[in-house]
Amino acid sequence: MRRTFPFHDLSNDEFEQLVCAICHHILGTGTIVFATGRDGGRDALFVGTAAKFPSENSPLQGKFIVQAKHTGNPAASCSDREFGRLLDGEHPKVTTLIGDGEVEHYLVFTNRKKPATDATRKERALRKLGLKTAHLLGLEQLRDWLTLHPTVWRDLGFDRFDTPLRLDRADITAVVSAFHAAVGDGSLAPERAEDFSYVPKPEKNKINKL
Repeated sequence: MRRTFPFHDLSNDEFEQLVCAICHHILGTGTIVFATGRDGGRDALFVGTAAKFPSENSPLQGKFIVQAKHTGNPAASCSDREFGRLLDGEHPKVTTLIGDGEVEHYLVFTNRKKPATDATRKERALRKLGLKTAHLLGLEQLRDWLTLHPTVWRDLGFDRFDTPLRLDRADITAVVSAFHAAVGDGSLAPERAEDFSYVPKPEKNKINKL
């Protein structure tokens, strides 16, 4: 069974750290990471022959630019309009980098789901800017790499999210009893439960004083 990783619980900076660690593995230790801030369309770069991307037998060679696009929404997809606008906003930066001779291969990592047809269309649009190759690497690819190389996740300290959830039986009993009492006297009706918005785990822990 393929392991899952709570990418949506990472901060933007932590996701960038994860992407750069993966790039050290698949591109090479020569991957250069940039500080947080205005990045000019690049979070990291690599120049040379990739160690194993897209494979060890046929690695790409040249100038690579890496971008990390994180979301806190665990249901997000690369086909979402929001992501489309985000990626379109990178096109002028990519064009500038191409004009300055700084990029040939463009890698965008995101923790969004990657539908095949939509991803192919977005990669084609990037190549039309003048890139040799463009790669949109989504949630599925990240899971596969980290399942094969779990030490990357652990070495960054992200295994803190792997701590099993511990529940106290008395607490569960109190919650169930409270719901039963509220439903019984009519003060809690299913139709009143309208807000099902997702709350990131760090924020939820803060609200619950955990």
